[in-house]
Amino acid sequence: MYAPNSVLATGQWVKIGVTQEGIYKLDATQLSSLGFSANPFPAASIRVFTNAANNSGGMLSEKIDNSYIDDLIEIPIETGSNYLLFYAPGPHQWQYDTPTKRFNFIKNLYSDTAWYFITINAIGSPKRITTLAAENRPSSSIVNTYTHRYAHENARFNLLSSGKEWVGESFTTPNPTKLFNVSWTNATGPIQLFTHFTSRSLGANANFAVSINDQSVQTINLVGVTGGLLDEYARDAQTFTPIASSSISNSNSIALKMQYGSTANGAEGWLNRFSIQGQRRLIPDNNTSSFYFRNTQLIHSDSIAEYRISAPLNNGSPTVFPADTRVWNISNPLNPQQVVIANNGSEITFKASVEILKDYALFNPSQALTPIIPSNA
Repeated sequence: MYAPNSVLATGQWVKIGVTQEGIYKLDATQLSSLGFSANPFPAASIRVFTNAANNSGGMLSEKIDNSYIDDLIEIPIETGSNYLLFYAPGPHQWQYDTPTKRFNFIKNLYSDTAWYFITINAIGSPKRITTLAAENRPSSSIVNTYTHRYAHENARFNLLSSGKEWVGESFTTPNPTKLFNVSWTNATGPIQLFTHFTSRSLGANANFAVSINDQSVQTINLVGVTGGLLDEYARDAQTFTPIASSSISNSNSIALKMQYGSTANGAEGWLNRFSIQGQRRLIPDNNTSSFYFRNTQLIHSDSIAEYRISAPLNNGSPTVFPADTRVWNISNPLNPQQVVIANNGSEITFKASVEILKDYALFNPSQALTPIIPSNA
């Protein structure tokens, strides 16, 4: 069943792009540059639509039996006197695996930008951010930590010039070592490290050695290849390793060192991707426009939790949350909702049920991201 016509069939439309997850702001000046009349700002009629085929950003599913939302779908926005705010999950995707309580990062292979469409005269009632009813039931737990996740994937080379698997940084004999530094403040427990490496080593085995903060955490051995026409061109290994909190407890960052070794002439290794997941205190980083959090350790039926988010430090001195700081429930990216919070400056609190995994965004409108406005919008 298909819609009789697309929403794009009538009215004036422009598109804007986003390259990362975020709360985005479009103001009157930007709206004017897109060709709309913005004096006064059309707060009551402006609308934002997106391609919702995957419902949560990222690539389209390859499963043909998946149900899809036909056409573009409108997402709720917040409007002010001369601006609008909306949430975008970005072009890439995190998928949560319930049995293992792990997040898998899925990079969009086909685009580094997700597009949103703006109109002020489409048929229908504009969607606006609604506020969730305040949770007044007593809480059974206090939440001051969250599950942080980080992924690195730099798709540079396709070894066979075919297929979907791309590799990133290259390890060769002159340069067999790569270093990565990941900010990881306020750690409260162990982390989980996932690595994916590829090696092409003719006639000899190869290995990758991975250390965190100078402590060895992974040694990965890969069998060599023959170079024959029907043999594998290269071999890869995906490794998941839990890392004790002692490896990161005395540092505000994770220093990853990756080293490739082989005795074969011309051997070469590649980093496909790596990701890190672990618990941190509910304190936003001081240099971020928004703070996104969820907690995989909280899922309990018929349970109410009280979240307590502490204001960050600035050069060791305490800061305060601005009075207009918001928290949105972004568990459903197509229908984010505002959360009722208490803000005493140094701490923001709210209650919520935790029967399912929920994602939240804490932000201040003045620090919202700016979308890409293409020249041919």
